Amino acid sequence: MASTVFFFGGQGAYQPGMFKRFARSSRLEDALATIDSVATEFGHPGVRQALFDPEAPKAAELARTDPFALQLTVFAAAVGSFCRLHDAERDAVLAGHSLGELAALTVAGGFGLADGARLVCLRSEALQNAELPPGGMLAVELSERRAAHLVGTIGNRHLGVAVVNAPRWSVLSGPLEALNEAQRLCEAMSIRTRTLPSPYAFHSPALAVAAEAFASSASRIRQRPLRHVVYSPLLGDYVTDTTDCVDLLVKHLTTKVDFLGAVRSLHTEGMGAFVECGRSGLASLVRASVPDVTEVAEVAEVAPLMVVPTPTAPPTVQSVALKLRQLYAASLGFPEEAISVDADLEADLGIDSLKRTEMLAKVRAHFALPENVNDGQLHAHTTLSQLGALVVEAMGGVTDAPKPISSEVRVVAPTHRSDTGAVLSQLRELYASHLGFPVEAVLADTDLEADLGIDSLKRTEMIGKVGSIFELQDATNQGRFFAHNTLRELAGMISESLASTASFAGGRS
Repeated sequence: MASTVFFFGGQGAYQPGMFKRFARSSRLEDALATIDSVATEFGHPGVRQALFDPEAPKAAELARTDPFALQLTVFAAAVGSFCRLHDAERDAVLAGHSLGELAALTVAGGFGLADGARLVCLRSEALQNAELPPGGMLAVELSERRAAHLVGTIGNRHLGVAVVNAPRWSVLSGPLEALNEAQRLCEAMSIRTRTLPSPYAFHSPALAVAAEAFASSASRIRQRPLRHVVYSPLLGDYVTDTTDCVDLLVKHLTTKVDFLGAVRSLHTEGMGAFVECGRSGLASLVRASVPDVTEVAEVAEVAPLMVVPTPTAPPTVQSVALKLRQLYAASLGFPEEAISVDADLEADLGIDSLKRTEMLAKVRAHFALPENVNDGQLHAHTTLSQLGALVVEAMGGVTDAPKPISSEVRVVAPTHRSDTGAVLSQLRELYASHLGFPVEAVLADTDLEADLGIDSLKRTEMIGKVGSIFELQDATNQGRFFAHNTLRELAGMISESLASTASFAGGRS
């Protein structure tokens, strides 16, 4: 089962001399020579020197003076970083951020290296020839929703949220005057910002003319079968050999990228180690997006020609059963909370023998079960707890007969205001259980929207569960209970409501 993701950086992934401390290898030298030869085809100098010379022009300078060189250098930085990992796991997942998706597809074999470099050059030519107004990109320390509110406040129709990077980091794209206004407003509100070294307003409809020209010129590039698994943050899904990858890259110019969603999706599927190819800060975004990755690093921090994920604890029946619940819920289209790990899969969930066979094939692939685990063994289970025990045993773990695993959080409703601490503890368990986070990642003052990604629909669902578990009156399950931003605030409201209910009941008696 794949456990490592290699992320390929986009704008900002290049730093002068970033390869200086890399050990020279024929693989890296050959790759850079190929990229430089393509640059020559397009009448531009090569980019190799910039990657080895700390005194070479910085990304921000290239964005102003030579956007063509910057884009090709970003591509070379990502591809060259991966060249250092010649023996990288064959079943690792590759994923690219923005322009990094072109690097990921090239490394995966979807395009030959020369053709991958040609696509970068054709893309740059289309952007240059479109005669676009001055534009750029600005990272802001805001969730996607709050960034969208900021955009609405400015009121420039060419300004938009281009990338969702992390729970509290988004990227705006648009005209320079609109970005300057956004930066002034953020400074007034003490919100951190960072101007990206981007020569264009990428991931914006403003690039539609350039996208059309790129689609025309890139149509002659031949797509090849993939040798690695590739996940596309733009698609929100895996790329296959039937995916039109040129069309995907054309859409990159005008379409928003959900990097946060990609990280969380891959993490949910069991990816625990994330390695960044390039130096654009993707490692820090991963750390901010998922709380329990086993390893996050840049290629420069990883031993040459080898990736060794941090050892993980042996699987338990409970941890595997919960992973199975995620897998079954996603495949069957059910919310996770609708699937108890002790539910009868046929009687309670309507999974017939044909669907069970299909799901077991996915279980085999997900957990990389050995061939000696026959289908008869797997078909014999009736619950996810039982299947979890079989999987653990097949993976070399030790387990007793499967015991029921409660997927619900049982609470005893407090009756006094002084029980706020107990309410808070129970809320943390409830939210962690239903969101798939470890309890230690759901803190009292964690912002439920910005940090945990709980939108209004999910908040409504969770408030319903809270009201049911704590036996709150209907009146207290509406209105102000939706206004909370943290579990500490919600715990205080619940304690106050319970205390009022208890006082009222005592007065009646």
